[in-house]
Amino acid sequence: AASEINDVDANEKPDDHTEMTNTDEAEEKEGEKKDEQSDSPTSPEKVNLIFNKAVNCRKLFVFVQKLIAGVATAHAEMGLKLYLECALVAENCATMNVRGGNHSSSSCDFNGMAYEFIAQAFILYEDEISDSKIQYRSIVSMVGTLLSCRSFAKEDYESLITKTTQYGAKLLRKPDQCKMIIMCSHLFYRNEKDGLQPYHNP
Repeated sequence: AASEINDVDANEKPDDHTEMTNTDEAEEKEGEKKDEQSDSPTSPEKVNLIFNKAVNCRKLFVFVQKLIAGVATAHAEMGLKLYLECALVAENCATMNVRGGNHSSSSCDFNGMAYEFIAQAFILYEDEISDSKIQYRSIVSMVGTLLSCRSFAKEDYESLITKTTQYGAKLLRKPDQCKMIIMCSHLFYRNEKDGLQPYHNP
C-alpha cells in the first residue's frame, strides 16, 4: 500500500510542477509585455508625462540666465557672449511673432527678454571686463548682435546703440576708438529688411 501511495505521489508531483511552471512563464511574459509597453515612447504613460510637463518660454530663458550668471563669475568674456547669443534667440522669437501677426499681450514678451539679456551683458562689461583687448572684442560682439536685432522699439534700440557707442569711444587706445566709432556708425542707419521697419538717425 505504501508503495502505491508513493507511486501516486510521484505521478502527481510532476503535473503540479508543470502547471506552476507554465503559470510562472505566462506571468513573466505578461510582465515583459507591460515593461515593453511602458518603455515604448508612444505608450500612454510616456505621452501623458511628456505633455503634462509644458515649460513656459519665459521660465526657460530665466533658467538660462541663471546658468550664464554662474559661468560669468569665472569667465566674464564667455558670459557676455552667451548673454548676447540668448538675446539674439529671444529677439528672433519676437521677430517671428511680428511676421506671423501675433501681437497678443498674453504671449511671451520676447523683446523684453532680449533687452534684459543685452542689459546684463552691458553690466558684465562694466563690472568685470577691464582688459583693453577683451573690451574691444566684446564691443564688436555687441555691435554684431544689435545689427541683427530688428524688432526692438525705437526708444529701446536707441538706448542700446548709444550705450554701445559710448563704450567704443572710451577704449584705451585711440586707434581702437576710431575703429569702434566707425563700426558703431552702422547701427544708426539700417535699411529695411524682411518687411521690418528700418532705422535712420538722423
